Amino acid sequence: MQHSTFDEVPEKYAYGKPFLPWHVMEDLPWEMRLIHDWYLKASKKGLDMITVKVPDNAFISRPNGMLVIYFDDLHTFLKLGKMDINLVAAFCL
Repeated sequence: MQHSTFDEVPEKYAYGKPFLPWHVMEDLPWEMRLIHDWYLKASKKGLDMITVKVPDNAFISRPNGMLVIYFDDLHTFLKLGKMDINLVAAFCL
């Protein structure tokens, strides 16, 4: 992860921009840093969401067995703000 990428961190979600400043990211668990790094790479490729296949025997039922997590929800999660129900479900899986 390059430190120069974290020079400008907008307060609100901005597509392709870092969610948190580098000094904050350093103190987060490695899993959170990993998903943040993946988000930066994915947004450079034009992606705007994570799609997850939910196992048939999971506690939640989805019409197509898919769970979608949009990057703006991921931003909220990493900023520890109000979470979308999809993020709560993904965490539980």
